Amino acid sequence: MSKHHLRKEKICQNCGHEVDRFCNSCGQENIETRQSFGHLVRHFVEDFTHYEGNFWKTIKYLLFRPAYLTKTYLAGKRVSYVAPVKLYIFISFVAFFLPGILPHFNKEGQGPSLLKTGLRSAGSAFERLDNEPEPITFHSADSNRAVQATFSDFRSPEAYDSVQRSLPPAQRDDWLERYFNRRLSHLNTLSGEVLKEKMYSNLVHNFPKALFIYLPIFALIIWLFHGKKRWFFFDHGIFTLHYFSFLLLLFTLLSILKNMLPWHLVMTSNKTNILFILILSAWSVYYFFRAHHKMYGEHRIISWSKSVVIYGLNTLLFLVLLLAFVMFTIVNLH
Repeated sequence: MSKHHLRKEKICQNCGHEVDRFCNSCGQENIETRQSFGHLVRHFVEDFTHYEGNFWKTIKYLLFRPAYLTKTYLAGKRVSYVAPVKLYIFISFVAFFLPGILPHFNKEGQGPSLLKTGLRSAGSAFERLDNEPEPITFHSADSNRAVQATFSDFRSPEAYDSVQRSLPPAQRDDWLERYFNRRLSHLNTLSGEVLKEKMYSNLVHNFPKALFIYLPIFALIIWLFHGKKRWFFFDHGIFTLHYFSFLLLLFTLLSILKNMLPWHLVMTSNKTNILFILILSAWSVYYFFRAHHKMYGEHRIISWSKSVVIYGLNTLLFLVLLLAFVMFTIVNLH
């Protein structure tokens, strides 16, 4: 029962019916809507501790018992564990939120490198803009007609705009070419190191988004490879939610390890990124193969054969989606 104070008024604030503690019409509790900060803290602690037992047990099975949560949920045992949708939403929130607040070591191990890199990037960009020479208009060998240049010929969007204005209207880029060339010419104001760091950072932030968009496609491909009479699309959807929750959880745990430990003392940043990508890929593949076999109960050879095709096809399609995100990131990189 709630420990909040009851209102003196006996009219439900939600539907207007007469009420004592709980409204007989809508079920809302007749408590004071404005509480002290202490009440807010206690309410949060109570909700978290009530949620905590099921949550940590769910996380343990999610990481180390492939397909267990899915089979349990489909068997109707649902109170003891966090529901698949709630689990995915919570882990997605953590995966989106955590990378932005984690401190991480720079090459010298002296605190967060992102801020220092950003300051160096800003300083070098302003320095290049201040010292930038006048843009050059290119001409063809056989005439005085100006020839358009690509974004790589310009050190900034301003230089690109200057050349475009110098061209006759008929020879200027159309609005779509102008949009992409201005965006891409901005990349020339960034050093190679800063550009790689920004690309990696944006790829990390876009990974959970790409997973969310790909959820129904992944479930659909699994549905195509299994009997329609025995399995509903709903079953494959629950399996996919749990598998993607595992991917996000693994991704988050590896992000914590990567950012919180001084890996620069034993290997370069590029090698660290490659190492964690390999760990993520290897564990993800193994987990899917094992989960698929346990979930659908087919002969091991049949199950693994299907797993190869399903995982390969999904990987290919997901890489296409991720590539689209990367291109979007490049175009909108600031």
